[in-house]
Amino acid sequence: MKKFFLPLLAILCLLVCACTSKGPRTVDMPQVAAADNRNLDVYQVSLSDSATTLKFHVKYQPGMWIKIAPESHIVAGGKTYALTGADSIVPGEELIMPESGEAEFRLTFEPVPFDTESIDFTEGTPDGWNIWGINVGENATAQAPRLNKALPAEITGLDTTDIFAEPVMESAPTELRFHVLDYRPGYGKLKVLASSIAGYEEYTVELDEKGNGTISPDLSSTSNISTKLEALTVYFPGVFVAPGTPTDIYIDPAYAGDAVLKNRPGGESISMINRTFDNGRYAALNRAIGNVNLEIVTYGNPDFSWRMTPDEFTTALLGLRSNLLDSLASLNIPQPAKEYIAANIDADVLTTIVDAKLTYYNSYYLDKQGNGAGIADSIKAFPGPEQYARVAKTINVANPKLLAFSSYGNACQANWKECGVEGSQPAEVGRFVKAYAKAKSGKLSEADLAGLAGASTPFYTNALKQRQETALKALEEIKAQLTPVPETDGDLFDAIVAPYKGKVVLVDLWNTWCGPCRAALAANEHLKTDELANEDIVWLYIADESSVLGDYAAMIPGIKGKHMLVDKEQIAKIRNRFNVDGIPYYILVDREGKATGHPDFRNHDKLVEGVKAAL
Repeated sequence: MKKFFLPLLAILCLLVCACTSKGPRTVDMPQVAAADNRNLDVYQVSLSDSATTLKFHVKYQPGMWIKIAPESHIVAGGKTYALTGADSIVPGEELIMPESGEAEFRLTFEPVPFDTESIDFTEGTPDGWNIWGINVGENATAQAPRLNKALPAEITGLDTTDIFAEPVMESAPTELRFHVLDYRPGYGKLKVLASSIAGYEEYTVELDEKGNGTISPDLSSTSNISTKLEALTVYFPGVFVAPGTPTDIYIDPAYAGDAVLKNRPGGESISMINRTFDNGRYAALNRAIGNVNLEIVTYGNPDFSWRMTPDEFTTALLGLRSNLLDSLASLNIPQPAKEYIAANIDADVLTTIVDAKLTYYNSYYLDKQGNGAGIADSIKAFPGPEQYARVAKTINVANPKLLAFSSYGNACQANWKECGVEGSQPAEVGRFVKAYAKAKSGKLSEADLAGLAGASTPFYTNALKQRQETALKALEEIKAQLTPVPETDGDLFDAIVAPYKGKVVLVDLWNTWCGPCRAALAANEHLKTDELANEDIVWLYIADESSVLGDYAAMIPGIKGKHMLVDKEQIAKIRNRFNVDGIPYYILVDREGKATGHPDFRNHDKLVEGVKAAL
């Protein structure tokens, strides 16, 4: 009996160890909370009493190199565990990517306790890779549930039957209270994009240690509020918000973790679950439509080719609309939500036909693998008034429900009246959008206001006046921080850099709305006190009036250097001289005043090398 009992006890102990997360173990394809890139993924974690081992898979451009910092470490329970070894990569040295564009390597760290549920990986450098919340505990490989347990009862118990789905045509300060669940300081600030028929506005929200932060922007009509955490790669799904209604918005970063899981082999089965919730006027609507993905997508769509005639393009577009509406009809969601989605589809159809040139060009570039040579001669015609009229026979272009969507504001730049559309709404929205762009720069004129004085609603003029006032206030705040733009009859750029002759000038062309610009600004800032800490270097930042002045005023105090804000004519002169192909764009001026454009400085290392060589 004794001989039987001891082996049985040992077997039971082994079974218990195998079924618990409290002992040595290996987790394949662990769930992660979030990552700041789409290149690096951890596909296996092993915990033992002597080490914690992470196996990584990386995707990157063939022939290019990656590097893992020697400072890399993992964090568990607030404690840091150092890197102790590596296989298939040497920390601090370049690893050239093979032709496949994929590689694997293993990093070993000090052992974490067996009761660890989650670990974070970080390179520990300003521009290094980070993967947060690598699950090594219970249900380590399962996708996180839709409703985070940290959500309040008013969200989890929301009555989704009482749906409000009408556009609110008001302009008012709106308190938006953001709550990022399971927040980590490494996620950084919250970027907010508010879109409405007026266009887009960007805001930055400072978050406390718990992930809470508040802003009170002026919202012009019903707005879609989408968000992005500074360090993460994904925009979280947006929610519609009514102007003047204080709203709490809850953001679960697990959505970013879903993106990591979906990018893995076999990840096609992973659903990108909407994890943004609110308690505002549109809360029930947002919940009903949150996981519905019915959109007009032409980019990469084989049904839309640059070889199409305008009529063929229009037929394909209306056919896509019909298919989406059929899919919508089959969904088990409330009727007001269906009508809202249908209006969104129609708004997208309208802007797609008006901006058809973009679809044609994208198709051409994809077909020619990025080579745009011959594009002007190859594409013979684009959709015009005749095709717009065809669309207008199918869609009610003056439908008031369209006023909830930013794409409708863009579509109203076309002259729908000459296409047979009755009603003043499209023309009023078109004039409003053009005037609003001027108001954002503080350049709204009395003539712009007069053009909307007799509009069907006072909303337009009220919103324009309010936006102009906000812009002028922001402009006044930043004047003292700006370097004046010189007045000259000669070359503008030469006049701008003339005061710094004898020094090396690095000119950065950027704008607040440019995501890559903002990322580059953050990545380069530390250079001023590190590798490029030199009094003979002048950092000159040039933005233009398309930047959002409120964001500009908030950002430039954190960017050490000289700042200049130019108008559209002035920036055009600079871009034309240097054949600027996009932003960020860098211009290096040597000590003798010779200026050279450097799109290659978008590569961080080349920027450092180039500036050092000019010193």
